[in-house]
Amino acid sequence: MRVPATAVALALGTLVGAAASIADAPPSCAVWSLRAWGSPHPGIGPRTISWRYGFLNIGSQTCTIRGFPSVTMLDDSGRPMPTIVRRTGGPAYGPVQPITLRKRKSAWFIVSYADQAGYEYDFCPASAQLRLTPPGDRHGVVLRGAQARIAPYGGTARDLRCGIVNVGPVHLYNPGSY
Repeated sequence: MRVPATAVALALGTLVGAAASIADAPPSCAVWSLRAWGSPHPGIGPRTISWRYGFLNIGSQTCTIRGFPSVTMLDDSGRPMPTIVRRTGGPAYGPVQPITLRKRKSAWFIVSYADQAGYEYDFCPASAQLRLTPPGDRHGVVLRGAQARIAPYGGTARDLRCGIVNVGPVHLYNPGSY
């Protein structure tokens, strides 16, 4: 079967155009160019605590970020605590989409977890710090202070599992949005 020359030219032009737009895209955000922040978020549901965490681009260049960040609970000394991250989508967390971060702009994501209700006298330890790792990176930005103190519960009353957090994808932060 012969393919008309115009079809081949059209297909090649489309590939060249796609390659050019990829080459024009800003680079991924480097951890050294990001600062972490956190603030309370309206609850996702009953017996759930929610936080809005984010990355502020403090670098001099525009960069991109896309997907699900990772969260690691840390103790007072900065040692990792057991943390189980569940990537979560849906209306409350929003879709996965590429985010272009200009200088001094933020990308945010939701972290939610079960509170201690229903677990009687069992308790889960609280973090002293959080390591927030951008999607696609292996290194994170450490957040300290009250906004980094979380004590997530999970499992059941008979089989308590500490450290289970639900994490949504990153979004461009617009003040005034929820």
